[in-house]
Amino acid sequence: MTHVIAMTSEELKAELMKAVQDRISAKESQSAAAREWGVPQSTVNEIARGKDRWSVGFLLDLMMRDGLVVQVEFH
Repeated sequence: MTHVIAMTSEELKAELMKAVQDRISAKESQSAAAREWGVPQSTVNEIARGKDRWSVGFLLDLMMRDGLVVQVEFH
């Protein structure tokens, strides 16, 4: 399924945060997400709590580490 979305960089970051938070919620635990993604559990906890200190690139990387295919198109 393809979604076409036009948004600002801040809107993109907010959407990515929500997507990563949803992936965290689907895991057995935050510790399990941290192990699977190769990041500290404290990082996963801060993302789950909505702390906004990560780049778009880092959030995309976490999604790809979780097996999602991320596609970006420019027109």
